Amino acid sequence: MALGFRSFLAAIAMSAFAGAALGQTPPAPTAPPDKVTVVGQQTEEAIRNFVGQIAEPSSKGQNQLARWDRSICPGLLGLKPQVAQGFVDRIAYRAVNIDLQIGAPGCKSNVLVIVSPKPDDVARELYDKFGSRMGRYSERGLETQGRNKLKTFVSSDKPVRWWHVAKTVTEDGESLHTDSMNADASPPVTLRSAASMIKRPTRQDFASIFVIVDANRMAGVDFNALGDYLAMISLAQVDSDMDATNLPSILNLFAKRDASQPALTGMTEWDIAYLHGLYGAQRESGSAQRQESEIASDIRKTMKKNAAKDEAAQ
Repeated sequence: MALGFRSFLAAIAMSAFAGAALGQTPPAPTAPPDKVTVVGQQTEEAIRNFVGQIAEPSSKGQNQLARWDRSICPGLLGLKPQVAQGFVDRIAYRAVNIDLQIGAPGCKSNVLVIVSPKPDDVARELYDKFGSRMGRYSERGLETQGRNKLKTFVSSDKPVRWWHVAKTVTEDGESLHTDSMNADASPPVTLRSAASMIKRPTRQDFASIFVIVDANRMAGVDFNALGDYLAMISLAQVDSDMDATNLPSILNLFAKRDASQPALTGMTEWDIAYLHGLYGAQRESGSAQRQESEIASDIRKTMKKNAAKDEAAQ
């Protein structure tokens, strides 16, 4: 008899990692610093490049940036409970700071992080057994980067790989399609408003996010920084193919480690400003490019405000 989704994931956690703790004990959960020193001139071009490199539409067809609606339920498998909770708390902290709610204990995880020394095996199992939940067959209502990119996720050799699944909903958050996996799902909604270049009657909401962490490649990485890295890719549609080497971002975590550069210990002010900009941008925007422009404008305002505070404090 085939294992259910939750049973399968629990089996992965037990057999693949058996409660290991990445070779170190994380510090007690504390509020992460909201500001990290940023090197380089904060110019208009730098901000546009930053947003352009990070942002990725939920799908080419929809061309909108996805985000969570009201709440998330992060879960982590493959580590001892007390260690896993530290990472979950870190993701939750960042989510609350952009006005998201965290699901109650026992909620069904929609942000799933699996830590394993056999990440390729985990990715293949997910793809083979639960591909429909990942949009493998282009299920109606689910938006992803497509089957080819899903295969890239499965074969990736990165320390952390991720896969976002979004859904197209109305501006009120109602599903446009019947959920074929849920017999009690509501019937599809018929749109009555017309789309425009500025605003559409639909938006992109995250449905689920899958993250796989290679436990063999975590040496030299600060636990708080890794938690913020996981938070960044769990809260925003981050381009999995981007080269973060020169970005003032937590997404540069592994590149700095591999280059023996000073280690990051948390999100940068650019990352924090990006998330606030994303969750403040118009969700039903006519294009991802318009949303990116709004995010860039918000980052610019935040940088000016922070600079003014720093100057006043001196």
